[in-house]
Amino acid sequence: MKNLLVILLIVSFLGTIFSNFTVAQEKIVLNWWTHATLSQRELLQRVIKDFEAKHPGVKVELTVLSSWDDMWTKILTSVAAGTGVDVARVKDFWVIDLARRGALLRIDKYLERDRKELDIDDFWMSLLEPYKYAGGLYGLPWHIYYYNLYYNVDIFKEAGIGGPPQTWDDIVTYGKKLTKPDKRIFATQLMTYTGNDAFLAKSMEMWARQNSKAPQKDPWDVNTVLPQFNVDSESMKGALQFWMDLMYNEKICLPPELSTIPNRVQNNMIAFWFDSPIGASDLRKTAPKLNFNLEIMPKKYNRATIVEQNAFIGFKHTKYPDLTWELMKTAVSAETNLAWCKDGVYVPLRKKFWNTAPFNTDPDYLKAREMLLHPDAVFHKKYPYNWQALMVTLSKELNAIIYRQKSIEDGLKSAKEAMSKIMRETYGSKYKF
Repeated sequence: MKNLLVILLIVSFLGTIFSNFTVAQEKIVLNWWTHATLSQRELLQRVIKDFEAKHPGVKVELTVLSSWDDMWTKILTSVAAGTGVDVARVKDFWVIDLARRGALLRIDKYLERDRKELDIDDFWMSLLEPYKYAGGLYGLPWHIYYYNLYYNVDIFKEAGIGGPPQTWDDIVTYGKKLTKPDKRIFATQLMTYTGNDAFLAKSMEMWARQNSKAPQKDPWDVNTVLPQFNVDSESMKGALQFWMDLMYNEKICLPPELSTIPNRVQNNMIAFWFDSPIGASDLRKTAPKLNFNLEIMPKKYNRATIVEQNAFIGFKHTKYPDLTWELMKTAVSAETNLAWCKDGVYVPLRKKFWNTAPFNTDPDYLKAREMLLHPDAVFHKKYPYNWQALMVTLSKELNAIIYRQKSIEDGLKSAKEAMSKIMRETYGSKYKF
């Protein structure tokens, strides 16, 4: 009887241990934050399903944020609390700031171990450079993005114009023929009319670089340790004046007061516009009757476009660093990247796939690739700290200029002073703006 009691106690004890182990296994959850279209979300859900099948007992919770601003705010809140997300898709210029805060999982050892599996050596250019901080690596490239010209073939045909503008002069000349106020058709529009995030600064940076004889360094060079922000350079002033004239003098660019009209491109209101290649795949799905093509950027002194990335990162506070890495590895695998690129008009990370369909056959991909490989393309490899704050600051001043609340001179002067203050607070008083 005594032996039976002992046996029962042992069985009960082992059962409790096994039960606790099972519960613990069931509680392994990785939280993944991203920004994605509906089709991209469906793709990621398939990736998650495959990942969970390979890792029994692990569940990945995908949260799709409505905007990049929302993503940045939630990440900062999560980092401050030391809880929350395990992995995220982010802007490349966020990585160094988050690494500097001690928020990110360092992945050097994982990458070296799995370098061959990830085929890192076949990546286009130096895609890992923006993710290095203090001798460590803290992110992986998710995809490359930049900007092309788009044009509405039907509107051009109706105006008797055979093809898209190739120069800034063409923008004005063609624009006068394309604009039809009575039909609410405008030749073009700004990439954005808001100044609450970094996008307006980025788009105006691109135009300023096209207006420069040294586009890799003017109006600033991010590939140095401490860039000199020449926000009041002649190239920036000239680019701003060009767009202000298009809106207010020539009246061929959509004015700010009409910028809240939805689906302007889809409804044939805009003859030519500018967007990243992903915009093509989105339009092909949402507006199948819209007849448009892609082209490389029009030229002033050059055809500059801004080449940046989205990154995939893991957070230091994760309870499961090894599994976090495994998810990161899955997200940037060749299989996942190719599926992502085919859903949108993205060029694959790995060069060996560039000469395979659809990347070497589809007209959208061919024009996107031509723009990416153009010698005037400006590839951002490094960023200073607080890049988000710097660009938001500039965007707000650009917004005031566009809405004619400030002159070009006053707006850029205010931007330079405010950005200089951020840089001095970040790097010390020795920094000269």
